[in-house]
Amino acid sequence: EWPLRPGDSLTEIHEFQHLGIFTPHECKMIVKKRSEFEYKLRRRMSKKSDYIQYIDYELKLDKLKHDRIKKLGSNNISEGAKFKNVQRIHFLFQKSLEKYKKDTHLWIKYINFCKSRKSSRSLGIAYTNALKHNPEADHLWVLSAKNELELNKNISSARSLFHQALKFNKDSIKLWIEYFRLEVLHVEKLAKRRKFLESCDHPDLSNSQSFFDYKIAKIVFNKAIEARSLSQSALQAFVDIAKKAPESKSLLLYIFEMSLKKESGDIDIWLSLAEYTLLTLQEKGKCISIIETAAKVLPSLSTLEKILRFSHKYQTMLGQPLLPNHTLLALCMESHSFKSVEGAISFLTTLHDLGYTGVMEKFLAKCIFEYPSSPEFRMFKVQFTITSLEYLAETVSKFPDNPLLLEAYLKVAAFELDYPEFRKLLTDLLKRGVCNKYVGTLMEVMYSSEEDMKSIRDTVATFSVSNTLSEDDLYTLVNLEVHEGNLVQASKLFVNLCETYSTPRNWKRYIQFCSHHHPTELSTVVWKAKLRFTESEIF
Repeated sequence: EWPLRPGDSLTEIHEFQHLGIFTPHECKMIVKKRSEFEYKLRRRMSKKSDYIQYIDYELKLDKLKHDRIKKLGSNNISEGAKFKNVQRIHFLFQKSLEKYKKDTHLWIKYINFCKSRKSSRSLGIAYTNALKHNPEADHLWVLSAKNELELNKNISSARSLFHQALKFNKDSIKLWIEYFRLEVLHVEKLAKRRKFLESCDHPDLSNSQSFFDYKIAKIVFNKAIEARSLSQSALQAFVDIAKKAPESKSLLLYIFEMSLKKESGDIDIWLSLAEYTLLTLQEKGKCISIIETAAKVLPSLSTLEKILRFSHKYQTMLGQPLLPNHTLLALCMESHSFKSVEGAISFLTTLHDLGYTGVMEKFLAKCIFEYPSSPEFRMFKVQFTITSLEYLAETVSKFPDNPLLLEAYLKVAAFELDYPEFRKLLTDLLKRGVCNKYVGTLMEVMYSSEEDMKSIRDTVATFSVSNTLSEDDLYTLVNLEVHEGNLVQASKLFVNLCETYSTPRNWKRYIQFCSHHHPTELSTVVWKAKLRFTESEIF
């Protein structure tokens, strides 16, 4: 039977009204709200939200009551009136959790309430029942263990809870991390106690240094890496905990040593050890030795790329690169063949971006030598290094279908060759059909060299016999004819342009041309354009 009834709290309410804590109207509203909530909870199909709303209301009411009692300074309130509301909240939590045993958020809310009211007995029962019904909820085990250590000062019970938790959640890395944290914190508390005893000249301090061995913490970490592989973020969590502990050098070295035994194929672990050696132990030589060992154990370009970024990261702090160029070059040359061209290009780009130009050029030469049939490396050399026209000519002869190499070749040729040589080069390439997209470039070169339009037309005609001129090439030729005042020829080219590439943009160009130069043809051209497109597309 439901023990709360609408009239149960009248004595409590009357007392608050008599002392002036609540007004008569507020008292009526409190009775009314409680009646509404209690009727909802006694329904056959009560909801979880009904319990939560009732609990939240009682929590707010309890806070308001305490604030007003403090403000009024009332000391004549009976014990029953003081704690009746707290008992009601406890009961509401317990009743809701009987029905919703798997709701961990509700359990945590009740646990926090017990802590705020210092209800030790209810808190212990709450933790026991919460873990009984939710053994898979690792965060509840952690909260319970912290409660044993911080409130009950019982390290044995806290350890026992972690042992039970790990039986139910063997793969929970969070539990291993928090168990490790517990042991480190325990050592830290022992260290503070020892320091206090030393300040008091306590006679019994024999073997007081032994707890700095972190024996149990090391065992916990060892069991953690045996249970499952650690991610980089998980390992970093262990390292961060150990760094904050007193005299933890041996513990940190143990973490790195055991991690490398278990996961020697993870470059991030190697670099974490190198960082600790450099920053904490301040042993640069040992740090470089660790990096070189990592590169030999993991001979891949992805490894070298991470090492490069690591070295560059600490360049500002050291005033010079962590790894000198000759060391980096040796690592690059000793690396095994890369798995993909894309990976090698990515590594070369990293070398270039970080300023290792000398290393980049030598490694690039190695790539070109080992993979002569890959144009990507030659393209990289063209883009990022100074290359001669002869080298470009050789490259284009080997990879004639690569448009990027052709474009680079023509740019350098246009700068270094005089007009007759460049025109001959471009004409030869066009005749071979390897760079038809540069017909427009050839026209512009010929026009800028003051060749007559007839020569330009004849040259273009030579290439248009076997290949249709591109849209851009046709429009370039139109512009040259207009510029020379050959309007009839330009009009014919526009007809060809609009028939071959019938787009709104080209018809719009043709209409603009007619409006300026051939107004008699304007209406006809507009009519033809409207047959193909809407007015909004043309105008």
